[in-house]
Amino acid sequence: MTAAPPYFAPLTVGGVLHDLGHLDPVRFQVPSEKLRRAVTVRCRFSNHVFTRAFDAEADAADTPVIMDGVRRRVFCPDRYQLSFCLPGAILGLREPRIYVRETKARRNWLYVASIELPVAENSKNVGDGVPSNPVRYQVFFALRKAGKGGATREDVEMVVESAYAEDPARAPELLGRALFAGLATAAVEGRQVNTQPARKR
Repeated sequence: MTAAPPYFAPLTVGGVLHDLGHLDPVRFQVPSEKLRRAVTVRCRFSNHVFTRAFDAEADAADTPVIMDGVRRRVFCPDRYQLSFCLPGAILGLREPRIYVRETKARRNWLYVASIELPVAENSKNVGDGVPSNPVRYQVFFALRKAGKGGATREDVEMVVESAYAEDPARAPELLGRALFAGLATAAVEGRQVNTQPARKR
């Protein structure tokens, strides 16, 4: 059987090949007390998790451009390095007591994962005594009920629209919080979820 091609093709920037195979879609299940079964979620990632907005003043004219629809973006080494932790962070949502926050736009949500980023240059994994820095990884996502007739069977489709390290200088505007499990259940049922006031950190 021929292996399926990666969701993102490898990217060459400045003569360096960057593999993106770790960003293939992820499927996982989260328990739903109301439905009395597990909800299956298929999560895919946008190119914002390894790119940033193109800056006409700061970026050189020959900088490789990555298109997101009609918007120009460029490779971001920091986001790319963090993205190796992204699939594992997403699987953390399987825990039934994980809360997420609604953004002010009321169309997407924020999940903050605490990760350990290796200090060693070009290292992607933490362990074996490798020094690391704790990072609050902000993952912005949208969730909707899966359409019928797809090639795979899942209840909910999740799209990670962007993900980057928390920056206190550019804190997102947020509303209430909700359990991810409750949010997934609401998506299956085709209804809005009721949020709770956010706790102060």
